[in-house]
Amino acid sequence: MAAQDRAFVLAGGRSRRFGSDKARHPVAGVPMAALVAQVLGSSGLPVALVVRDRGLASLGLPLLVEPPGPVHALSGVLAALQAVGPRGRALIAPCDLPALTPQAVQTLIGGAPPRIAKGQPLLAWLPGTLAETVRKWRDEGAPVRALVAVCAQVALDPTALRNANRPADLAPPTPRDTDGQGD
Repeated sequence: MAAQDRAFVLAGGRSRRFGSDKARHPVAGVPMAALVAQVLGSSGLPVALVVRDRGLASLGLPLLVEPPGPVHALSGVLAALQAVGPRGRALIAPCDLPALTPQAVQTLIGGAPPRIAKGQPLLAWLPGTLAETVRKWRDEGAPVRALVAVCAQVALDPTALRNANRPADLAPPTPRDTDGQGD
C-alpha cells in the first residue's frame, strides 16, 4: 500500500428510507458507520468518515467533509478521491453495509484498481486519478452505476453486501436472500 492510500466510509446520505440517521444506528451496540470503519480498518489503511457536515464527530473518527456542489451519492466518492490525490488509492464503502467482512475487503483490494464489488458500486477500490471523471458524473447527475463502466467487477460474498436501507434490512438474512434469487 502507498502512503497516500486511505479508506473511507460514506456517511453523508440523508437516510430517507431508513427513517433515522443510519450512520448512528447501533448494530450489535456499535454505530453502523463505526462498524463499517472497523472492517475497513482491517485493511491496514487509515479510515475516515465522508460526511456533509461535522454532525458525526461524536463517533470519534476522522471526518472528511464533501466538497461543495450538487447533493449526489458521488459527492462522497469525489471527496475521497480528492483526499488521496492522483498518486493514491481510495477504499470506499457505504455506511450501510453492516455485514461487510474483512475477507470481502481483502478480496476487493487484492488487485489493481479500479475495482468495485459486483452489485454494490459504492464498495470500491479506486485510484485518485478518477477524481475528475467522478466530478463530471456528479455534476451531470449520472447514476452511481457509472462507476461500473470503468471498473473491474469483483464477486464477493452476497451476505457481506446486504444494504441496510430500512431498519427491517438488519434482520438476519433468509436462505432466499443469499441464494442470488432475492428481490
